[in-house]
Amino acid sequence: MELLTKLGIDWRLLIAQLVNFLILVLILYKFLYKPLLKMLEGRKEKIEKGLRDAEQLGVELEKTKELQAAEIQKAKQESRAIIEEAERRAEAAGAETKLKTKAEVEKLISAAKNQIISEKEKMMAEVKKEAIELVLATAKKVVGKVIDNKVNKELIENTIHETTKR
Repeated sequence: MELLTKLGIDWRLLIAQLVNFLILVLILYKFLYKPLLKMLEGRKEKIEKGLRDAEQLGVELEKTKELQAAEIQKAKQESRAIIEEAERRAEAAGAETKLKTKAEVEKLISAAKNQIISEKEKMMAEVKKEAIELVLATAKKVVGKVIDNKVNKELIENTIHETTKR
């Protein structure tokens, strides 16, 4: 202690300063270091949690992208199936329409043929009538007398029969 006194150091003052320093360290440790350490620990946990959440979100994002790609693929397949079904129905409707049109055309052709036959029969009847009248007129001129109905009828039928053979 003498040595300390020779150097001008008061040992009581040194002990008091040492006690004050320890009290200051304890106060700083309790009121500053612990809350600061707690705050830093909380920040560290928040950062770690944020990193875990970001990683989890990344994984979920990848899953969502995969699901989205699968849904898009499924929608494409469904749209292809719908388009193919529509094309098939259109072809069937086209074939059905074609058959209906063909049936209608055949019906029209048949009706036209029937009408032509009917017209032909009418025309043939008119031609026969005119031929009969012409034959009668010619026969009257040639014979020069009135022929009775029975002879007239036989003559006409023979003439028509010969004309139709030609």
